[in-house]
Amino acid sequence: MLEKSHFTNAIKQNIEMVKGDTLMFNFQLVGVGNQDLRNIRFTVKDHYDNDEVLFKCDLDDHISLVDYDKETDTRTYCVRVAPTKTETISIGRYYYDLELDIEDDIYTLMRGYLDITWEVTRR
Repeated sequence: MLEKSHFTNAIKQNIEMVKGDTLMFNFQLVGVGNQDLRNIRFTVKDHYDNDEVLFKCDLDDHISLVDYDKETDTRTYCVRVAPTKTETISIGRYYYDLELDIEDDIYTLMRGYLDITWEVTRR
């Protein structure tokens, strides 16, 4: 069973991606069982204090369940940032977090900087 003590600190992980390219990464949840998983969100902002979101992905838009191991109660999810989400964003450092809503609780799984870097090949 997923407990609050499992997420006392979010994993700090900086991510680098090329502007206008696709970014994909997987993460796993163990022990969710039949709890009500309401949403998973990957949110990017200029600064963590800003209200304006540069882009986001959630269960309705580019976060998908790719595998479920019933024996270990392990779910593997994939976050896919489409090229259109970053093609108009300036090269630079941004803030992100990956957040999970289960029942009435909210857990921050990951957080850090998203560095959008230059590209050489342009379409």
